Amino acid sequence: SESARMNTLKSIEVLSPVVIRVLGQNPGDFTLSGTNTYLLGTGSSRILLDTGEGVPSYLPHLQQALSDNKITDIPRAIITHRHRDHIGGLKQIRSIFPALRVFKKPDISDSQNPLLEDFKIEPLKDGDEIKTEGATILVVDLPGHCRDHCGFYLQEENSFFTGDCILGWGTTIFADLRVYLNSLEKMMDRLPMSRLYPGHGPVIEGTDNVENKIVEYKQHRMLREKQVLEMIEKSGSTSIRNIVQEIYHGQLSARLTEGAQFGIFLHLKKLKEEGVVELVEVSERKNFDDAAISEMSESYRLMDRLKDVLWQNRISVN
Repeated sequence: SESARMNTLKSIEVLSPVVIRVLGQNPGDFTLSGTNTYLLGTGSSRILLDTGEGVPSYLPHLQQALSDNKITDIPRAIITHRHRDHIGGLKQIRSIFPALRVFKKPDISDSQNPLLEDFKIEPLKDGDEIKTEGATILVVDLPGHCRDHCGFYLQEENSFFTGDCILGWGTTIFADLRVYLNSLEKMMDRLPMSRLYPGHGPVIEGTDNVENKIVEYKQHRMLREKQVLEMIEKSGSTSIRNIVQEIYHGQLSARLTEGAQFGIFLHLKKLKEEGVVELVEVSERKNFDDAAISEMSESYRLMDRLKDVLWQNRISVN
């Protein structure tokens, strides 16, 4: 089963001569086996990529990984993005390495984020190079999951740390679909790559599997868009709740249902911006972008003038 598979990852695992994974000890619907944190390099001083959620049981595992591999210092943490399950462990890490420096792509919300208070965030941008003994890491701007999301390319292995852009199992959530699809294209541009190290779930190994995984993520989003448009075409108009019910048949937990509804909302937002669908039976809210996830009863319909073009050209899935 999926839950059984999610429990197969070891709390500490040496994945390559340059990469050690330490699980964040925070399993869940969205975090799978937990957040993957990675120690990068080959010397006694390593870089930590992401820090988990701040779960107390994480720190002993991290300390065990340091001891087992003769690592005496973590001077720098590099962060894929601002979500709690990736930055929540920063204060834990600083409790044992007080001189810890923190690097991430800046976000407008950073100054109000309590998990980042008292940290001087050193900015990352696309193309920056980070070096430690045995590892040369390039920063790749990969927004879409959220605004400040980055991936990291490890030159020595021709491998890639995907954060939450691509997971080891299942699919991910995103805040802006069009931007997210552009980030998948950016990853495609780096092919061939030897492996993907995701923010959650197991490593994707081998050049063919890496390419297949990125293509699978792109095709999944286009297939979902095709399903949404077919449902609207079939019924004349439909709501987000109805779409999610028809796709998943009520088999998701309440939390995953909410995530699925938000994903469909973002598909429809993209299609609305492209002029493919329109909102009908609009409530008193004037701004479509302010729609709350919990209010999922508005209906959407295809723009008549685009139907023929749509079916002929727009959403073939190769």
